Amino acid sequence: MKTNINFSGTIFPDYENSFPNHLSLTALGIFIKMVNLPELDYCSLETLCSYNPTEPEEVVRAAVMELYREGLVLRVIFKDKDVFIVNKSMLTRMKLVR
Repeated sequence: MKTNINFSGTIFPDYENSFPNHLSLTALGIFIKMVNLPELDYCSLETLCSYNPTEPEEVVRAAVMELYREGLVLRVIFKDKDVFIVNKSMLTRMKLVR
């Protein structure tokens, strides 16, 4: 039996469900992009910078480190590079907005 699942919408933080509400707007924007764009999960800082061309690299780096300190993203070393991954356990604190 085949099941078709149609997913349309955007995943946003659910502040009523203990999501950190003190994040900077830059960090929040990057996190929402990482959650909703599969190509931004498991990616380097350089890749994140390329998806945020209006922000200087140091601003993106500071925002990603803010997400890391909050536990929203994880950091691993892959081929001598930092790679950032959405912490999937935090998705229970998110909601789908259609």
